Amino acid sequence: MDISEFIPSAASYQAQAAHLISKFFEINELTTQQECDEHASSIADQVVSPTTLQGQKSYTVVAADESMVIQFRPPDCPLEVPDMDMARTTYGRRFVPACVFRESWRGLFVYVMDATQGEALAIVRQDLYTKENKHILSSTMSDYSAFFAVSWTNRPATPPGVDIRQIYQEYDSHLSALSDTVPPKFYSRLNTARNQLWRIFDPSHPIAFNHGNLTDTNVHVDKTTGRITGVIDWSGSRLGPFGTSLYGVDIALGVQSMNEWHWHPNHVELRKQFWETLSNIVGPLTDDQISAMKIARSVGLFLTFGYCNGVPVEDDDSRLAYLDAFLGVE
Repeated sequence: MDISEFIPSAASYQAQAAHLISKFFEINELTTQQECDEHASSIADQVVSPTTLQGQKSYTVVAADESMVIQFRPPDCPLEVPDMDMARTTYGRRFVPACVFRESWRGLFVYVMDATQGEALAIVRQDLYTKENKHILSSTMSDYSAFFAVSWTNRPATPPGVDIRQIYQEYDSHLSALSDTVPPKFYSRLNTARNQLWRIFDPSHPIAFNHGNLTDTNVHVDKTTGRITGVIDWSGSRLGPFGTSLYGVDIALGVQSMNEWHWHPNHVELRKQFWETLSNIVGPLTDDQISAMKIARSVGLFLTFGYCNGVPVEDDDSRLAYLDAFLGVE
């Protein structure tokens, strides 16, 4: 099946970015887009332009030579630089750009980051999904394996003040709350995730620093090679059981239309490749280890797509299409 017709066009992303920029400056009235651009230009010492994709609560520009990115954020939505540092320590500079807090300026926090090369997967998906580029998409899957393998291997020490038992209770509470909101067809998988939750908090299963929003807009790819060039937007990332962000692999293997998910024709083969490559990198994985990873994946799916802005989604929410599709494969 050709799913290219469901892939959003570049023009649609440009329109979305323009809308988000306009909304950002409507809310943050102490400055204008032009003033932010001029200030960013003075920091970069060169012309800047808005990035192709924009976040919900930030305004981001890139220097003309693509060496740095400057981001403006409101004080109620700061970037946690220590989290960025932990991400960089865990995943390395290949996957995580350096980020520093520069200043508070006109009611906004200003951050300077290394620019991530390549383009967001969302932008290059059209190229990667052609039959001619099957081998390139395979390279992308191999790099997803490498990305997760790093967090399996580089297990961070639990910082002072972080209570893993509290994280368990939080997960359990959130899963329990979904019992009252998700459609009945999800009950069985939800109950399994909750009943098996203890397994991913067992000492045999690693605690990792997990990306909080591993979507196609946050993974950058070189479209000529398929190699992942970096992962951005580490806000919302946190310590937790390894595997709760494995849904990122599924997002790379299909595309969402209005209320339906469409898989890439080779998604089964590519997913198998992901698991085999991951096992080859970290060493042979036992059946119990793989089973625990898949439980963590299910938990991550419910916590990510069962909620929107911290509130359980309603029956008609389009996010449930992700749950429906992703829970149907392993």
